[in-house]
Amino acid sequence: MLLATAVLALQLAFGERVRRCGLPELHQRSMSFEDCVRFYIEQVGMGKDVGRAETVKNSMFPCTALMYWLGTQTILDLRAELQRREGAAFSLRRFHDELLSFGSVPVPLVASIMLGSSLYRGGAGFLDSAPSVLRSE
Repeated sequence: MLLATAVLALQLAFGERVRRCGLPELHQRSMSFEDCVRFYIEQVGMGKDVGRAETVKNSMFPCTALMYWLGTQTILDLRAELQRREGAAFSLRRFHDELLSFGSVPVPLVASIMLGSSLYRGGAGFLDSAPSVLRSE
């Protein structure tokens, strides 16, 4: 089961990388809509309907895949840095609770706050001592 999970993770990562590579041409008009659909089918392995839907989505929201990747990478980097700083005291649950407590605030801003806040260490979250207007009570 672990091998199957690892293979799936690699397939998803590959698909995301290929999506990011194929998009600039569509938006620069050096790749037609149909060429982009064909790209997804032939290079990524998507079915025809999925490739078409992906092309439509990416033509409407040009940088979505790239922004998702950047956000994901920032979260992974933040987690690694906090794990490095806290060692055995690091709590994945506390990290996720803290991260998600910010809602839809841009990830780089959240990372900056979490890395710079001495309040993060020792279990007290940034929002635990923030003004009440920042907390949802």
